[in-house]
Amino acid sequence: MSVSERIKELRSSAGLTRKELAYRAGLAEISIRKYEKGERNPKIAQLEKLAAALGCTTDYLLGNVDRPHKYILSDEDSQRAFGGLDEAIEKVLENSQKIKVDETGNVKILVERQDGSFFQTRIPADKLRDSDQQ
Repeated sequence: MSVSERIKELRSSAGLTRKELAYRAGLAEISIRKYEKGERNPKIAQLEKLAAALGCTTDYLLGNVDRPHKYILSDEDSQRAFGGLDEAIEKVLENSQKIKVDETGNVKILVERQDGSFFQTRIPADKLRDSDQQ
């Protein structure tokens, strides 16, 4: 997959428009369009900004690695890292960058750590409860 395809794929999967990505990365919207269409390749400085805005590594954008994120935690790892699920949700929401609900009702959350790295976690729909049912 090319740099342009990876930028477009990550932007789309994050639910961002080109304008939103440009704002987050501090770049011009037209630059994002040209990168995605393969009309221009980002220089290292722009690549670093894009990686930070998309929550991935520059190595992923360049095609050097197959995993976009530095850290992907399983549900078990999330619970181990944060204690119980309720504590995990609270901690994750404090630092969340993007929250999405997929077609099966699972909640996917992209979280930025204090060191600037990102991880993605998923909360299964069957683990969620309505606050009225407590």
